[in-house]
Amino acid sequence: MAEARGCSKKDFKEAARLTTKVFEDPFLENVSSKEEGFKYDDIRMIMENAVCRSALFVSNRKMRIQDTLISLSGIGGVATDPDARGKGYASMIMTDSVEHMTMDGYDMSLLFPFKPAFYAKFGYRSMIMNTKVVHVDALKQEIKDFTIRPFNNPADIAAVMKIHDEFNAKQTGSLLRNRYYWEHRLQTHLQKDTIDNFLVAESNGIIVAYAMNEKIRDDWDAPDFNYKIGEYCCLDGYEDAVNALFEKIAGDVAGEGKKILFYDVVDKMDIKYGKPMTEEEAEEHKDLRKNKMWKIVNISSLLRQITPLLNRRIRTMNYNNWQDVVGFERTILDDKNLNGKMAIDFIESDHRLEIEDIDFNKLLLGHTSFDKMNIPGADKLNQEDKKILAALFPELNPVYYDFDYI
Repeated sequence: MAEARGCSKKDFKEAARLTTKVFEDPFLENVSSKEEGFKYDDIRMIMENAVCRSALFVSNRKMRIQDTLISLSGIGGVATDPDARGKGYASMIMTDSVEHMTMDGYDMSLLFPFKPAFYAKFGYRSMIMNTKVVHVDALKQEIKDFTIRPFNNPADIAAVMKIHDEFNAKQTGSLLRNRYYWEHRLQTHLQKDTIDNFLVAESNGIIVAYAMNEKIRDDWDAPDFNYKIGEYCCLDGYEDAVNALFEKIAGDVAGEGKKILFYDVVDKMDIKYGKPMTEEEAEEHKDLRKNKMWKIVNISSLLRQITPLLNRRIRTMNYNNWQDVVGFERTILDDKNLNGKMAIDFIESDHRLEIEDIDFNKLLLGHTSFDKMNIPGADKLNQEDKKILAALFPELNPVYYDFDYI
């Protein structure tokens, strides 16, 4: 009989055998098991007759909402033995992982789905990023004042860490990264046999910016595009270095016969070559694997973490504490915490607004503002209620770097 449970040290080789077989990559042994805070129990397994039939890894992360940190679990490496598919094992292990994350006290969860419809069954909902394009044939190679080279030396790590940490100090959606992350990123980059996918820009011998470029899909080759800049950061005052990096990457992409380069917008920086996507480009981009899906895991823990932040925001309206103004209540729609709804109760007006989990996620992360959302029942709120929501949940234009899950 198949059993869903956490991995033990004794089981580890069996879980690694399966994930290596499915992905043709020993990442569980070489990467996941070496992360800071790694626990065998974070590898979830379906075991049947002492054989691992399905496995996944729950990554432990800290994510910023402005200057506040919440706990975030990343679901990755979801693997089912090809000889055991069609038996519901993937659903079993996802249900088990949600229970595990709930028991471990994670606030939210994030994954990059291969099949969004499958993960929607477990309460994950998509948030599409603000993505723009660079038409590489329209670029003029104007690189000056900066030396562009690959990230290829262990001595580069400290400089790149400093740039990332300073650039993202209050950037919602960014994650804390330790040195191991960057060491692994360097090792991965040096093993690439395609165009340089991690570049740095130097000014007078000092690294002042970096950008990471990746293939969007490995299993097909689109005629006009197949690359995306997943991350770019710089020291304060060196925005032009990022534009220089875009020029270099666009030139490399053009050399492979591609015409379009995608990137997700970072609100604090304007890329001078960026253009909004056409309808055709947006259609091409919508189902690519870097779609992000989110889920609230523990609303009570989440609210405890962000209470100081919410209090600072609500004091702009001369209230002392957010609990004096609104109440939040999440209703679980099944017995396994897979799907839920959030109710916002306005104490003074006695109004209640019920919203889907994904809409609350968008408000919480500043993905959009309340007045831009079409929420049923919102028209019944009075002006004070709407001002309260605007104060508690400002639009923040968060980032979700594609390279945070290694």
